[in-house]
Amino acid sequence: MKIITVTSQNADNYGAVLQAYALQQTMIELGYENEILDCRPADKRSSNLKVAVRQAILKAQNIIYHSRNNKLAGRFINFRNDYLKQTKTYHSVEEVKKTPPEADAYLTGSDQVFALGNSLVPIRFLDFGPSKTVRVSYAASKGLFEKDEKSVAYLKDKLSRFTCISSREEQGTEYIKEVLGLPCQTNIDPVFLLSRDSWNKITPESRVKEPYILCFRMLRHDAFQPLVDKLKKETGWQVVSIQPRVDKKLKADKYLFDVTPQEFVQLIRDAGAVVTTSFHATALSIIFHKNFYSLIDYKPERAIALCKMFGLENRLVKKDVDDFTELNDICYDSVDSVIAQKRDEALTYLKKLENYINEKRE
Repeated sequence: MKIITVTSQNADNYGAVLQAYALQQTMIELGYENEILDCRPADKRSSNLKVAVRQAILKAQNIIYHSRNNKLAGRFINFRNDYLKQTKTYHSVEEVKKTPPEADAYLTGSDQVFALGNSLVPIRFLDFGPSKTVRVSYAASKGLFEKDEKSVAYLKDKLSRFTCISSREEQGTEYIKEVLGLPCQTNIDPVFLLSRDSWNKITPESRVKEPYILCFRMLRHDAFQPLVDKLKKETGWQVVSIQPRVDKKLKADKYLFDVTPQEFVQLIRDAGAVVTTSFHATALSIIFHKNFYSLIDYKPERAIALCKMFGLENRLVKKDVDDFTELNDICYDSVDSVIAQKRDEALTYLKKLENYINEKRE
């Protein structure tokens, strides 16, 4: 049985490619033939002034730091080529609709695939292909929860075609149930579907030999530097910062500008402590039993829901907090039990795809 997955693997973003890899590996291990839809429309200038200014700044930085950025982009290209099975490349939504990939089922998830306002919205809501093809989501995440009539009507129309709907956060599940009036269940992010041993199979040797505090800051946060300084003073460890962008620099002992997705996993695995604003860096810290701090400010719901699931709310740092929890070992026994339970629920959900496909065939 062939499944086509729609996700955000083309973003040069560690979480995006790693969750895509984890979901695909899981699908293959379950016996499905799986490819990820490779749709790359040409970039268009946003009509939103704030977004347009941001795009212009990033474009200028890409020119200034052309060599460095090209090297990092190449790392992601190599990962996708080596670790992800993808369809042929589509260059527009219209092309996907005109010649959709053949499959027994289309699956969309995770990484905010249910967010509106993106050129790929029709693809992410599986608005292509024959009606006989089974449509499902897995751990689909959503940014905003629109209540306006037009958005609700669109969402309800597209999701009504789905055989079953799975959301990553409880808030998303409640929204789909209560606002859209559709059945939905909550499932864990794809990175949790793989064990530590499975992740270790793709990780290289460590680039940093001495004990270190790993920093990965995707968003600015007032508490980030004070917390890092406090941890360094307490532990004496060096501070290592993963720097995918030049404008996110903080005071550290070592900066890594060309980290591969595999090295990203390894750096989290071998860190003495992790400080991050990233959802997936937080998730991998939990998988590898790290002492971590997840700093939340902009759209904090995802990190809050993640840590709440495991009873780790004390690892969250809000913008105005300056008295941080002491760096101490987390009891991961109960966390591992929750992961095991959630993984079993996810596998049960994904295994049902075979039944849905057979029912359609009849």
